[in-house]
Formats: sequence, C-alpha cells, structure tokens
Amino acid sequence: MIKSWSTVRRDDEVLYVLSPTDSCRDRLASFLFWNDFSGLEQALAVFHARSKEVDLNLIEDWCRRERHSQKFGLFASRIGAAK
Repeated sequence: MIKSWSTVRRDDEVLYVLSPTDSCRDRLASFLFWNDFSGLEQALAVFHARSKEVDLNLIEDWCRRERHSQKFGLFASRIGAAK
C-alpha cells in the first residue's frame, strides 16, 4: 500500500511521484510474481539512481512477507548488498 509520495507542481500541472523505495517495489513486483527480469533491471536502475533514498530493509521485509526472499537475495547481490 502506498502511504506517501512526492508532489511536483509545474504551472497548472500536478504530478504525484512514488518514493524511490516504492518505485523499486513496484518494479520488483513484476519480477517476484511474473518472473519478469526486465522488472528486476528496472528496480536496479531505480536503486542506482536513488540509492540513498531506498530503504532496503523495508524492501527485504516486503519480499519475505510475499515469500520471495530468494529473489530479494538476487536483487541484493546485484546491488552489492551483503544479504
């Protein structure tokens, strides 16, 4: 469940943006549930672009609750995290 987001305003336009953590989870979902490796690659790209803003513990807990700890391990190994 998305509980927070950023709001970007430009003239009369308003854009609601996922946090980097939620963006990683969104992209990882396609990898976890449908074995879509492009989702893994996109999650890695989000992580590398915003690594200081991504909560890996939250993502790991979510993957564990979804029973995909092994796939989180692949994500973590690809970003160089010791898990």
